[in-house]
Amino acid sequence: NRKSWSAHPQPTVAGVFTQKGPYKIIRHPMYTGVLLAASGMLADNPTTGSFFAFVLLFFVFYLKITLEEKMLCSRFPDYKAYQCKTKRLIPGLW
Repeated sequence: NRKSWSAHPQPTVAGVFTQKGPYKIIRHPMYTGVLLAASGMLADNPTTGSFFAFVLLFFVFYLKITLEEKMLCSRFPDYKAYQCKTKRLIPGLW
């Protein structure tokens, strides 16, 4: 549901909990997509600055995910079980 998309980690009023599509494999597919694109840019331009920009982006996403998941657990009772069976960003790893 596009109305539930937001740049802010807090679940929106219209937000729904889903385990369909890419959410079957990972909990944060949009963050994974952005990090994949950023890693491609880093590989294309491997400078110290681009490396630190990637690390900063990863750190910001890690903080957002941590905060977001606390709120999702509070809002959706089934989210904790979903966390146990689904990885955050990398299927099968993390």
